[in-house]
Amino acid sequence: MRRREHKVYVRRLKCYGRGLVRSFFPAMVLVFCISGCQLAANESSLGASAVQIDESGNEIESDTNGTEYLSGAVGVPMTQEEVSEIGEEGATDIADITDEDVALSAASNASSTEEVASEPDQNVSPLPNELTFDIADGEDVATVVFGGDVLFAEEYAIKYSIARNGGTIEGVIDQGLLDCMRSADICMVNNEFPYTMEGAPLEGKTWTFHANPTSVQYLFDMGVDIVSIGNNHVFDYGAIGLSNTLTTLDSAQMPYVGAGRDLEEASKTVTFTANNGLRIAFISGCDIEGSDPPFTRGATDTQSGVFRVRQDELLCQRVAEAKATGAFVVVYMHWGLENTLELNYLQKNQSADLANAGADLIIGDHPHILQNLDYVNGVPVIFSMGNYLFNSKTLDTCLIEAKISTQGLVSWRFIPGIQSSSTVRMAYGDEKTRIINFMQSISPNVTIDGEGYITPNNAQG
Repeated sequence: MRRREHKVYVRRLKCYGRGLVRSFFPAMVLVFCISGCQLAANESSLGASAVQIDESGNEIESDTNGTEYLSGAVGVPMTQEEVSEIGEEGATDIADITDEDVALSAASNASSTEEVASEPDQNVSPLPNELTFDIADGEDVATVVFGGDVLFAEEYAIKYSIARNGGTIEGVIDQGLLDCMRSADICMVNNEFPYTMEGAPLEGKTWTFHANPTSVQYLFDMGVDIVSIGNNHVFDYGAIGLSNTLTTLDSAQMPYVGAGRDLEEASKTVTFTANNGLRIAFISGCDIEGSDPPFTRGATDTQSGVFRVRQDELLCQRVAEAKATGAFVVVYMHWGLENTLELNYLQKNQSADLANAGADLIIGDHPHILQNLDYVNGVPVIFSMGNYLFNSKTLDTCLIEAKISTQGLVSWRFIPGIQSSSTVRMAYGDEKTRIINFMQSISPNVTIDGEGYITPNNAQG
């Protein structure tokens, strides 16, 4: 059975359960909508965002000088003065929102209601942490594909773009990219929002997102098999929003890493085991927001939240534990400064820590633009894949394709793409060459060939 045929077959089996989910999704949505969302107009701020702390220690995003940090399709790095002004947290999402996004947005910035006393028990069992997949007969290499930030938020540009382009994911992602995602044995993206129509946006947070739970179907339409939710937007609608997100993903049988009902779940690894014994483990951490307390709550033994890893001892412990099972370990990190090519100290330090702990591949996102490819202590790293399908800006993006066997990484490849007008497409010809050349120019420790295959330079790897 060919890989793609097998994936479709497995999805059909999964759809037996998901079909039941879809049959009662309208009822679920009604439940989610009991209290509804408080909707109001967002203030329009298109400048860069400086980090300020209020009397309670919360991070406040405020407009500064209106400077755009992006030029054309390639990010222009901030100056040291700008980085210093913004601080280690970097520019927030204000710098990445366009006029179109603002015009489309009816999202609320109203103060959140008092935090619910307890999260609702919606009687959905979490998915198991051990899953299986088949590699086609006669083959011993699995293909794993990664994409960056994805946003299906209500009243924002991507959701409108889907509606304008036939109401399907094919209208906003071109066939070349879809073929890569759907034909992979495993495909992973960053789910940068909560699935909820309940609750209210966090008080003081300028840009907050939420999506109708029915939007989870777009993940399956893309060919996604697992998502990272360890990011700085999954908690935008508080504990109830995160609870509804976990319930939605569990109900739809979409595996996730990076957040959970408690620290044990948030820090879990999800492992896929192939019919030939190959094991691939996924884990996700978030080190965004340094304020105390942060907007995005970290999970503890007794409360839900994301897997916060600014102190990375537990993350490295989880990596080592997964490695001890014989798995190829993938770490998907939400880190770095937005809209700059400069790596921050956490990216530099944590990539080394993760490599030493046993990570086999490190995938980064959050900066919204591409950052460099590298080998850190012999471990391949892309520090940021950039936006994948996030907003209306024109930005270079990519997929990363990794070929993995029981012996380790066989190859990895940078597949160039372009996000534009709330769609994303594969780059061809001169555009492909330009993006690969750009990545080569910022990645001195690797060689990228004309098809995007990445190899270490002599001193690396």
